[in-house]
Amino acid sequence: MKFTTLRGKVLSLSYGKTPVVDGRKVDYKTWKLFESPYLNAELNSRRLVLTHGNLRRVLDAAALTITDGGSQP
Repeated sequence: MKFTTLRGKVLSLSYGKTPVVDGRKVDYKTWKLFESPYLNAELNSRRLVLTHGNLRRVLDAAALTITDGGSQP
């Protein structure tokens, strides 16, 4: 299946194959587990960072800790 998005990107999709966007295969190796303005986690990091404005909470499953603080990394 091949179609063009409203923003002009060309998507090529086939069952069981890697999707292609504008002629390039999607590289899932660079994807994070979560990536948004409020929720971020690297793949296999066992660490989840929640942010909202100046609020920040880090849930660390490896260390079994919850840390609260400002929004600086």
